[in-house]
Amino acid sequence: MKKSILIGMILVLLSGCGLFKKSDANDTNNVNNVNDNVTEENNNNENNTNNNNDEENEAEIEEEEEPTFADEIRELEVDTVLLNTEEEKVETEGLLIEHEQENFYAYDIVSELVDFEIDFQADKQYVEVFEGKADYTYEAEHEETEGAVLDVNELYLGEEDYYYNPEDNDFYFIEYNERLYLPEHMLERAFYTPVTFVRKDKEVQFGERTEAVYLDDVETGGGMNLGDFSVTSDSNYSTIKGETYEFIGVSKDTMGNQKLRMNIDYQYTKIKAMYYNTLDVDTELSFVIENGDKDKEVVRETVKPNDTYEFEHDIDRTKVVAIEIIVPTNATIDEYDAVIYAEFY
Repeated sequence: MKKSILIGMILVLLSGCGLFKKSDANDTNNVNNVNDNVTEENNNNENNTNNNNDEENEAEIEEEEEPTFADEIRELEVDTVLLNTEEEKVETEGLLIEHEQENFYAYDIVSELVDFEIDFQADKQYVEVFEGKADYTYEAEHEETEGAVLDVNELYLGEEDYYYNPEDNDFYFIEYNERLYLPEHMLERAFYTPVTFVRKDKEVQFGERTEAVYLDDVETGGGMNLGDFSVTSDSNYSTIKGETYEFIGVSKDTMGNQKLRMNIDYQYTKIKAMYYNTLDVDTELSFVIENGDKDKEVVRETVKPNDTYEFEHDIDRTKVVAIEIIVPTNATIDEYDAVIYAEFY
């Protein structure tokens, strides 16, 4: 009997142990299921976050890829402004910008400096220019694009009572930062003010420049039936009477009168020139400012054989100047070399 009871107790204990093991297994499975659900939820949240970040990045890229006119402009730093070689105290911030490798100058600053005024009628692509100050103020119209190109087809030059159509098809104004900017050639032709930007010095020179420009940088040519000059630094005439010259205009082995025409295109205010008479007879030098049908001879001088003659003259508001060598008509003259030197400021 006792043996039967003992066996029964053992069976009950064994059965209880089995029940406890099953319960532990179920608890473990439940914990694993919870962990799997949390991991999946975390992965979903991470994917959603990544997707949101991707959408934000794409939106930022799209926004960055929308260019404005300001992206085409390069602001050039200016430290010093000269007017006819004298320093001027004017605003330099925003004075000079570059667009498609062309320089443009802030109208409000330049107008005050050189005392010229415009009336720009943008709807007609028409500009009137007058010397002196008036009450014109440019009203910006392209703030939403941070600026724009403003086409110009015709200018009226009040000082000449002349309507001028720019030969350059790319002649235009610019609106930038709610300011009006004029191209360099506009200042030269309509304001009669040559402009030089010395990039290395961050210096803008209005009017007379501080360093010379030589014949090799100026468009030159001979007059009809008067021969042609070649411009060279390698010449027997680079040194004349102990003086050395950078670039010489030479018409070699020529006969009769010779003329050197220089298309300065309103870019300079002063010329300094020298003529060397290589003949054994007197010759004459004539310096002419050409202005359509109003050519004006401003210098005429007789030059002795083997002698030089130097002169300088104002050439502002001028497109073309010419130096003519005049030989006597009653003298027997062999071939000779016509020699001219010039520098421009």
